Amino acid sequence: MSAARAIRRRAGTGFVAYLLLVFASAGLLAYPLYVLLGAVGVAGIPFHRLTFRLLKLCALLGLWPLLAYCGSCDRAGWGFAARANPASHAGREWAHGALIGVVTLAAVAVLLLALGVRDLPPRGLPDSGTVVRLLMLSLVSASAVAVIEELWFRGALYSVFAAGWGAVWASTATAVLWSAVHFIRADVPLAEARIGWLSGYTVIAHSFGRFADPAILDSLGALFFAGLLLGLLRHRSGRIAACIGMHSGWVLVIRPLRKLTVVDPDAARAFLVGGYDGVIGLLAGSFFALLAARWWWRARRAPDRYTETDARHVHPPGTRNQRIHISVDGAAVQPAAKDAERQSEAS
Repeated sequence: MSAARAIRRRAGTGFVAYLLLVFASAGLLAYPLYVLLGAVGVAGIPFHRLTFRLLKLCALLGLWPLLAYCGSCDRAGWGFAARANPASHAGREWAHGALIGVVTLAAVAVLLLALGVRDLPPRGLPDSGTVVRLLMLSLVSASAVAVIEELWFRGALYSVFAAGWGAVWASTATAVLWSAVHFIRADVPLAEARIGWLSGYTVIAHSFGRFADPAILDSLGALFFAGLLLGLLRHRSGRIAACIGMHSGWVLVIRPLRKLTVVDPDAARAFLVGGYDGVIGLLAGSFFALLAARWWWRARRAPDRYTETDARHVHPPGTRNQRIHISVDGAAVQPAAKDAERQSEAS
């Protein structure tokens, strides 16, 4: 078996095992955790919501063994170190990403307000103190959401996919998964008398119902292009600092916009927003797609820089002491082979 095939096989089996472990453990642990919380006096959490939160927790905790299995459990594998340009400043990348994120969604917000798609509620704006508190809470929420989701998708999962199949596949796969996760919802309450050991699996099985609704396609597509843009940022810098900044910038604009304005379903251009949150839809998706195309074009014009950014190394069976480099297209190249190629070109 070739080195490239061994790496792809290890990444693929690792990811499949990760998914199975996450769903199996969350479904199994939901009921005993529910009983334990009730025994210690922590009541009031609906079982379906507890199961969904446990599912997210298992997904996050499962990232460490996944990366360890794929041989990428280091700072670069988590997206904390830039392989191409270690001297680049993470804080500067974060600020650049945050600025682009805020400007992008602010432009979308202004257009939605100007077109009458969103408008002030009949009661008007709240007092200045309430607005300031809302902005502060939005800042905290945006930071937390961005760090967790980017560590999850553009950090760990991106590294696994890039090691096996290259940066293009990694950016696309993480965009698909990230956009889909937004529509997985455990919104089927269970009666107390029906809750038992298998109830966690019942809740999980009913969490995918929204994918049967074609009304989500505009928001789903917009989130896909947003995820693709974030993947290209990860590809460009080799780490997730810019991704966290851009993601937090988006959330920082979306949260106050949703709280302070409402959607006018009778507006002539109401089709520009989707039903997911009344903001993300065709208009926002167009912005995301244009930005993603711009970054993709820059990556195509500077292939050497981006190839170095996504150089990965993992250790498939039998190659523990060998460093295997993965190019952007996912091809594995042994150092000896690379040296021989260079000598051949020189001669």
